[in-house]
Amino acid sequence: MHQKVGKRIATALILTGIGLSNHLEQTKLTSVRDVEKIPATAPRLLSDLADRLTDIVKVESSAWATEKIGSAIGRSGEKQWHGYSQKGWASWYGPGLHGNLTASGERFNQYDLTAAHRNLPFGTWVRVTNLNNNLSVVVRINDRGPYIRGRIIDVSAAAAQEVRMRQSGVVPVRVDVLGR
Repeated sequence: MHQKVGKRIATALILTGIGLSNHLEQTKLTSVRDVEKIPATAPRLLSDLADRLTDIVKVESSAWATEKIGSAIGRSGEKQWHGYSQKGWASWYGPGLHGNLTASGERFNQYDLTAAHRNLPFGTWVRVTNLNNNLSVVVRINDRGPYIRGRIIDVSAAAAQEVRMRQSGVVPVRVDVLGR
């Protein structure tokens, strides 16, 4: 497990280092005062690296811990996610997908308090807290996503309304797993 995380971190470092190196090489810096010549994308590369490393370490170490604990107390082969917490960006979805099938096989209802998460098991209850205003809502995971970089959860239109995020569309959140 640790070897797997180490390889992912090394890969992220190498790819970002190569990209940053290419950007810096193109600017032909000759002194410290030439720092304004660094392309605007260089800081974004570093920011992306930090995001990747944070996600890799948080998700992998949390999954490792919950697998170890879960194997002792849970059903065989099922990860125990209770107590798992994650910070990131949330978005919401609804009108265009209302009535469509979700990944869990149930019909999506934008008026239900539900959400999509990439990894949490279907039926898991989570508290989503909008970090801009500290409002929270409890939702049930019934779909997969979001698949946009940097986002950790997509909530239904009703859940978005509860935490006052419909206007902004995307907000920083904390997701706390409550159980199944």
